[in-house]
Amino acid sequence: MKALIYLSIIGFCFLSFQFQGQTFSNTSVSSTGSWDATLNKTIVVSGVGVLSNASSVLKQVNIHLGGPSESTRNFGAYTIKLISPAAGNPSITIVSTSSFPTTFYTEFDSKFRDHSALQFPSTTAGSDLACPWDIGYYRTATANNFSTFNGTNANGTWTISISETSSSSGAKFDSADLIFGVPYIISSAISSNNSCSTPQCLDAASIMTVNINTTANGYTGNSSTDPNVGAPLPSGCDWNGSRDNTAWFFFRPSGTTVKVTISGIQDIIQALVVNPTNNCTSGSQTVPSGGCPISSVNDTYDSPRYTGNAGSSANEQFNLSGLTAGNNYYLVVDGFGGNVSNLYIELTGGLTTCSILLPIELTNFDYNCEQGKIELNWTTSAEINNEYFTILGSEDANEWIEIGSEIGAGNSSKINKYEFEVPSQYSYLKYFKFAQHDFDSNTKFSNIISVDCDSKNYVDLYPNPFNNEINFTLKSNESVPYEITTVLGQVVNSGIISIENSRISLDDLASDIYFIKINNSKVHKIIKQK
Repeated sequence: MKALIYLSIIGFCFLSFQFQGQTFSNTSVSSTGSWDATLNKTIVVSGVGVLSNASSVLKQVNIHLGGPSESTRNFGAYTIKLISPAAGNPSITIVSTSSFPTTFYTEFDSKFRDHSALQFPSTTAGSDLACPWDIGYYRTATANNFSTFNGTNANGTWTISISETSSSSGAKFDSADLIFGVPYIISSAISSNNSCSTPQCLDAASIMTVNINTTANGYTGNSSTDPNVGAPLPSGCDWNGSRDNTAWFFFRPSGTTVKVTISGIQDIIQALVVNPTNNCTSGSQTVPSGGCPISSVNDTYDSPRYTGNAGSSANEQFNLSGLTAGNNYYLVVDGFGGNVSNLYIELTGGLTTCSILLPIELTNFDYNCEQGKIELNWTTSAEINNEYFTILGSEDANEWIEIGSEIGAGNSSKINKYEFEVPSQYSYLKYFKFAQHDFDSNTKFSNIISVDCDSKNYVDLYPNPFNNEINFTLKSNESVPYEITTVLGQVVNSGIISIENSRISLDDLASDIYFIKINNSKVHKIIKQK
């Protein structure tokens, strides 16, 4: 039995690192009508290197054409391609004439990712009213096509190529961005989050996907009074009386503002953010500032994008303010009239990680690599009504399979240590999480960790929590860099760990939670005691 060091990779580290990336832009505006058949814009990329899911990938492409003061253009006649500088110039289609809107508009402004839960900008179900499509994220012409560039060197000159089906005056080119960084972590919602009492946790560590479906995902049988929002609703806040297949999510802000975007909407859905001041009691829920689907802070589109109180068929955004740190807030999403839709939900801002909100106090979730085997280990300092854990693994942090289970401690106020050796047939998996099941059949998920045995175990560090200093035990003679940051990503200490320098004095730090990043890869949570 190996000693378990009190380390952690829980969601706060993703708050600081997960969504950061390197952005490269072209803002050389072209005048309207200055091109007819094809317009090529180049973007020079440096310092990224070979693209790989283990390090850095193409994460997002932003395209902005036209503008509110421009003449209308038929964007349905355009095809936009992205061409790599790598040998052979591999390319992908961002949008094509078959996926672009065919109606004339003055402006196109969209952020593209390639996940299959997203939609492309289109006129389906009235989403043409969402022009200029600048809220949330849209899908490229083909799902998952960013991976075309994996294995190639991103450094060099990329080309954004915009062509027309006919020689008409081109729209003004305003800007384009390429964003590279570590892959997004994608989680899938569980079907039991269909009531106020069993919500799914959201945080900034991962993006949540869900299929609002009355059969396949079990979002059915919701009460006609669900959610029990106190009357009256804020002025202009629409929430209709048809609750057909409602999904509930909750999050806990660590500050006063949070932004929620819901992308990938295929049909009319309605969404609302509420603050249940008295759990789920009837009439106890209020709507925070920015929590209404129709409000001036959220409705930034050129045209009204809603169909009254029937909900929205375009991407939605909630710019929440005036929140109380430490309180739970609920995002409620319903398919109007039984409509079904994929959703792609992202939260940004100060948020408590979901692993802390488990009915267990998780102090550590980590792994070891020993003789070609992966061992997961986690430590709890308290457990409430905890029956057992289910361990899940994934190749891409998107599709998950169950690989084993561990019995929980039930109710406990002492430290409990768990070890799980990944069966050899699953050694190809790169991402792991566990589901915690209580005796009432409720389920909550931990954060996700990624396994990289090549960069694992550079050092052990102790004690943790610590008072004034941390000691390191190096597992090789190689010196490695370290960087210590706050939960908001501010660097407070950095240097080199070596045989000669194996102790760091941190007596100048305030008592708080910090993160130490070792050798530019492994991140641990550390706690400075009073």
